[in-house]
Amino acid sequence: MRMSLLALIATGIVLGCTNPALAGEANTGPLDDGCIKFENSDIGVENISKTADGVTVTLFDWVQKDGESGEYVGVSYRIEGGEGSVSIKSGTNVDAALSSPWVNPNGLSGRNAKAISNIVFCPTDGGGPAPPASFGFMDEGSEPIARSTRWGALKLNFK
Repeated sequence: MRMSLLALIATGIVLGCTNPALAGEANTGPLDDGCIKFENSDIGVENISKTADGVTVTLFDWVQKDGESGEYVGVSYRIEGGEGSVSIKSGTNVDAALSSPWVNPNGLSGRNAKAISNIVFCPTDGGGPAPPASFGFMDEGSEPIARSTRWGALKLNFK
């Protein structure tokens, strides 16, 4: 019963996402009004900032892929003047960057650690809170039993 309830709640959270950055739509398709995209020559630039609807996002402390000049697999970001969501495309994956710094979940090296190709920021519309800094369910022993590893895919670890 407990496993079914948690799976149902997790599915609702994932499917209920309407923010285009968290849904990954803006990383692979047209950019929604009010969202901004860092790509091409923006990638790897220290302290690059862009503003959308009065909210500024700054990218810094880029993490270079081991042994690959000009390829980055991690970045830190700062949001000022409001709230919003950040999504990062690397290879064919789009990840919700729920907290800063973000590092490719496949690591810093190897063929599965794809470089960042773009980063999308969408400010929230003021109608609700920003995405959580972390996402997960806790059991009675404060051990994580479900944790988001990629937006749109949920890893469930039941004990």
